Amino acid sequence: MNRSLASRRPQERGVTLVEALIATTLLVTGILTAMTSIAMAIRQNSSANRITRASEIAAQVRAGLHSQGSQRLLAGTGPLQAAHLAANYTYAFGINQLAPAGLSAPFAINLDAFELTAPVALKVVPGYSTSDGPPPTGPFRRTLVDFQQMDGGTIVSDKIAVIVAWDEALGPKYVLQYETVLAPTANNGQFAY
Repeated sequence: MNRSLASRRPQERGVTLVEALIATTLLVTGILTAMTSIAMAIRQNSSANRITRASEIAAQVRAGLHSQGSQRLLAGTGPLQAAHLAANYTYAFGINQLAPAGLSAPFAINLDAFELTAPVALKVVPGYSTSDGPPPTGPFRRTLVDFQQMDGGTIVSDKIAVIVAWDEALGPKYVLQYETVLAPTANNGQFAY
């Protein structure tokens, strides 16, 4: 009789320890994967925001170059003069590799350092926010690089690279935009963009 009672009782089955461990492992793996994805998305969003802001700053500098005019930029007190060259400028890394084909070795101007001491009338971007840079007040460093195109010893044009650089966890990043300034001999005695 005992046997028939036992066979009639429904089989009760619970969760074994191994099954609980496997389920817990899968749940933890899923949560960690989701958290990692969220953290990566936040980093990529932050990087995209910095690229966008750096592009805006570079566009402001290019607009400032236009509003200053070639003669003012190349004048004795303008930012494109040899007195403002950034010899061994730390953040002008690899600039020779950025030179467009057929242009001579460039020189770099630390635009942030120039504008710290320049009168408002000579600043390329007079309203530049100190919260944007350079470090330690902000993340961005602005550099102008002048690539000169020569023709028989005469400067035909200056190709000005506007570089806005910043540091990220994986190393320095930059945005690069070009502006061309034609020399007087190439443009009937007039400076032009």
